[in-house]
Amino acid sequence: MHNYKQSSKERAVNYTGQNIDFLPVSYLIDIRTTKFLENVVRNDNCVCRLVAHNAQCSLDKIFLLYGDDISSSCDLRHFITDMLFE
Repeated sequence: MHNYKQSSKERAVNYTGQNIDFLPVSYLIDIRTTKFLENVVRNDNCVCRLVAHNAQCSLDKIFLLYGDDISSSCDLRHFITDMLFE
């Protein structure tokens, strides 16, 4: 159990935010968008296949905003969490 009395307010907020998966809205939007686009790209539905190329291009643009080594929504979530809380 983490002792909040021995920590600064900022440390307590960061610790709590990290453990309850609280991220700023702008980052959550990017993560949720990438999850949705990944589902569109992977789906075998005929309609999804029509927009799969555009979805992949949008995914690539979002990933490039955060770094060259990010290739999935999971990587993006880890990168953002590390960036904010460490």
